[in-house]
Amino acid sequence: MNSEYKINLAQELKNITRFFVVMFEYPTQNSVDFFLKQNDFIRELCELTRTELVSFKNLNLLELETNYNSLFIVEPSKNGAVLYESFYTSDSKLLNQESERKLLELIQTENGFVAPNCPSDYLPVILEFINHLSDKFITTKCDEDFDRIQFVVGNHILNWIEKFTFDILKNSNVFYGFVANLFYNYFKMLSKNFEEIKNYNFTDFNN
Repeated sequence: MNSEYKINLAQELKNITRFFVVMFEYPTQNSVDFFLKQNDFIRELCELTRTELVSFKNLNLLELETNYNSLFIVEPSKNGAVLYESFYTSDSKLLNQESERKLLELIQTENGFVAPNCPSDYLPVILEFINHLSDKFITTKCDEDFDRIQFVVGNHILNWIEKFTFDILKNSNVFYGFVANLFYNYFKMLSKNFEEIKNYNFTDFNN
């Protein structure tokens, strides 16, 4: 697979992770305004992922906050979705587990990335990290940097995205259901793109 294809994929991933970081963080008026300005981007993303387009001409911040709180700000034992990988990948369904430690170790080896002050397996942090790695690869064009992108996506997104999306869809309103469908459809499509890249394997960067 030529480097131009990888660069285009990294640029696409950079734009899309930025979008989903905003979507999965706590809603603010700025994030509402951001979403409403993304009409062309969202339409293209729906076409790319074959996701049914849902039009949102107006978004009520109070309603979004209420739905976000009931969906994401919940005890893990309650109905809702959890924004932390550990909950979905640990047998105990607890936070601060092995996946967080491995991500933290990986992040600490990456120069130039300053992680927010929250657990490393918090979904917006994982997406920010992928965004950083994508931007880095666009500059370096180094195959190892692209392998690192694939490793993080494969081992820290794809391994829990299905359960996470299901939890959103069964508990959310139309807006977060739409975001979840876009998120799931894009990363499942991305996994197929990765499979097409020759000589690819999930190198364990934690070892």
